[in-house]
Amino acid sequence: MLIDPDKLLKYGVTLHEVLAIAIGELVDDAVVDVENIFRRLKENRQRDKPIPDLLVVFRASAEIRNSIVFGTLIVVLVFIPVFALGGMEGQLFRPLGIAYIVSILSSLLVSLTLTPVLCYWLLPGARFMGREKDAMFLRVMKWLAGKAVGASLKIPGVVVLIAVAGATGCRGRSPRNYIGGGIRGH
Repeated sequence: MLIDPDKLLKYGVTLHEVLAIAIGELVDDAVVDVENIFRRLKENRQRDKPIPDLLVVFRASAEIRNSIVFGTLIVVLVFIPVFALGGMEGQLFRPLGIAYIVSILSSLLVSLTLTPVLCYWLLPGARFMGREKDAMFLRVMKWLAGKAVGASLKIPGVVVLIAVAGATGCRGRSPRNYIGGGIRGH
């Protein structure tokens, strides 16, 4: 089995967390595109002379296209060294690397083609597009995030110290040998 739930639990990781990260990675490109299109459509509604929705969607999607493509290509490049692994590690991780690269490139294709079309069909007529303000939950979250960022900018040394301490604490919990003796037959 490629992912052993017992070993994941040993390190405090559940299969649900792994699945959530995987799904989040796959939809990330589309989320960035939808957010920008949504923002530009709202701005267009507040103009004196709004331009056609199709043009707004096209421009908004094109505006962030390079960021999405280059971000995805960087993530793909990070996985290239996996193909240089030899032995048991190579046999284990090479299929995982291929599956990950194919899935993330498929996600990029969907975000560049299908996502703008769905945004054009679904967003302009949506009821929530007419709202002036964000929902209460979002306003509270933005306020909390602003306070947290403001506080961390006032004490950057403490923030770095906490990050180093957290990384050091996690280092002690990480496995030393990623492929146990059981797989190699020892």
